[in-house]
Amino acid sequence: MGNWKRYFKVTNRAPGKLVLSGSKKVIDFKSDNNTVETMLELFESSLPYLELTEAGKAKFYGIKPQAAVPDEITEEQSGRILLQKKKKPRKKKAENKSESPE
Repeated sequence: MGNWKRYFKVTNRAPGKLVLSGSKKVIDFKSDNNTVETMLELFESSLPYLELTEAGKAKFYGIKPQAAVPDEITEEQSGRILLQKKKKPRKKKAENKSESPE
């Protein structure tokens, strides 16, 4: 026996007893006495009430959890320093008031 709750979580139903159709086998999702092997067999037979946890994905299928990727990376998060040059005020050119000959 093992701690199956480390590798599986019950979804779409309240934890409790479930009679499996066909085999008339009773599984109690509240119990810690279910074997990991039994729960894996039920999961692989597409029982809709079991999902793998991250630990289950790693143990049974070798899938390592992915690091969370932020939607947007700011300049500060990327480690780059953004240097902004100060703009010097532009000198206005003196307008030539004399009219050009035509």
